[in-house]
Amino acid sequence: MSDNDFLLCRHMGLTRNDFVKIIKEKNLTTVEAVMDETDAGSVCGSCIYDLNLLMEEILEEQKKK
Repeated sequence: MSDNDFLLCRHMGLTRNDFVKIIKEKNLTTVEAVMDETDAGSVCGSCIYDLNLLMEEILEEQKKK
């Protein structure tokens, strides 16, 4: 795991890079869509804040392209 990769949703066992890959491959544009796709946030919800930040980062990056 790189310094920029970390376990983002411990209940689903998904890392930051897992989410980036899923978001980009599936063209997801909302946190709700990510949650539906991965079940993240469905157990304790502690990852939802980080998912929001990650989604903002990815959408901003896509705007620059």
